[in-house]
Amino acid sequence: MHARHLIAVEADTEEEAIAAAEEGLEGYGHGDVWDWKEVGGRWENTLPNGKNVMCYTEDKQAFLYAVGRSLLTRRDEWLRLRNLLIGERLTASDMEDIGFFGEPLDTEDKAEWAERMTEENNKIAASFRRAIALDHPPCWQDAEAEGVDSMLGHYLYKFGKHTAGYYAHDSYFFDVAWGGPEGRDLYKRCGGSDQGRQWIVVMDLHN
Repeated sequence: MHARHLIAVEADTEEEAIAAAEEGLEGYGHGDVWDWKEVGGRWENTLPNGKNVMCYTEDKQAFLYAVGRSLLTRRDEWLRLRNLLIGERLTASDMEDIGFFGEPLDTEDKAEWAERMTEENNKIAASFRRAIALDHPPCWQDAEAEGVDSMLGHYLYKFGKHTAGYYAHDSYFFDVAWGGPEGRDLYKRCGGSDQGRQWIVVMDLHN
């Protein structure tokens, strides 16, 4: 699956920014966060300046907006995983205007999606409650027989990575200079004396 990631780096030129982004991702390959990567890729030239690379001082407001959008996407993924584990009930008002495949959703579509997602949330939450009531780790072959959904471990693993602040394929943002998927340090640097060295690079990561 392909995902659009914004990679924040410190550099003096556009070329150095790309090189820093590539180098910063090297330790996350081989199926950890990515098994294939490309600058731009399916999201070629989608930054506000029409390129794959952007410096903070080029357009400060647009830069921060682009970063904020990626961080919100990461937050939404964390909420999706949390909702699965707690059995959150969703309504049409919780749904986005655009569907998973990019299709526009009307009110009826949103209500249908909310119902489907609530059903899945309830199923996984019930499975989670059954799992923590066991007195032993569920055996993979017998998990379903013990009432533990086969996807529960996957969701717990992903939720744990996000909660612990680890960089993941669905983090959608990575600050190389700080070493994690949060934006707080980048925001500080953007308010400091090295504003002209703050860059973001669009990367297409597959895993």
